[in-house]
Amino acid sequence: MPVEMKTHSGIIVPMVTPFTANRQLDETAVCRLVEHILNGGAHGIFILGTTGEALSIPFSMRKQLIRLVTKEVGEKGLVYTGIADNCLEHSLELAAHSFGCGVDAVVAHPPFYYAIGNNELIDFFSELADKTGGPLLIYNIPQTTGISVPLEVIERLRQHKNIIGVKDSENDVARLSELTKRFGGRDDFSVLVGCNSLSKKVLYEGADGLVPSLGNIAPDACRQLFDNVKTGNEAGAQEAQNTMNQVVEVYQNDGTSTTTFAALKVALSIMGLCQETVLPPLRALTDAERQTVLENIQKLGSLKALS
Repeated sequence: MPVEMKTHSGIIVPMVTPFTANRQLDETAVCRLVEHILNGGAHGIFILGTTGEALSIPFSMRKQLIRLVTKEVGEKGLVYTGIADNCLEHSLELAAHSFGCGVDAVVAHPPFYYAIGNNELIDFFSELADKTGGPLLIYNIPQTTGISVPLEVIERLRQHKNIIGVKDSENDVARLSELTKRFGGRDDFSVLVGCNSLSKKVLYEGADGLVPSLGNIAPDACRQLFDNVKTGNEAGAQEAQNTMNQVVEVYQNDGTSTTTFAALKVALSIMGLCQETVLPPLRALTDAERQTVLENIQKLGSLKALS
């Protein structure tokens, strides 16, 4: 008997954005990657997030990507769009475009140029939620924004009718445990977590779903973890988590964000899914770094372990 799920839950893969060698959107690769992710069992796709290099992409290309992905996904899964920007009007423009294309929700992290406090966070997200007019998820990722959204702020904001969840990528065990304790299991609010190594833990603690970057490579392992947790298969869940941990090591070998996304694209290029191109300020891997990715893949035994 299938496990009943609420709408905003499951495996939502934060898709990389494929580019051509001359830094244009690679539409063919976008469609190929969408198919790979959905065929692997993901419940949805999150575009224009951190893994997708969102803030490095020209505004017109972001809109082009939204049109393409929503059309390609259709009714086969959820589509979330990142709309984060330091300019509120830019976020609203991208939200309007996103909902016009049929996305299921938009996602925004805090603006990060100015040092802002709780009151500013509440005001900003409240106005954004008022004016987008559709489902909005708060995106907490202090690794890039320098701002950790306090749980007290999330508590205030979740009362807004348009704020339907949080996507939390802060790799803090205590915070995530408290997050799932306070907000997990609610019918009107979803907790989605983007910390690969803690995936099994947060699902057991009550998270509604995962936003795993490794889902670009191995969406099936992510889906197996989710299904096994929901059906109470502890051994199967641990096996899936072990697989996910091995896959992550392919592209997060040095633990830094400066090479992570380029290394992820190298792995995807070896799988025939997209080119290695990343946009500035990210850079392509050196030959030595690329060789490390290849060696990490070989440790898995074969490329079949990645698909």
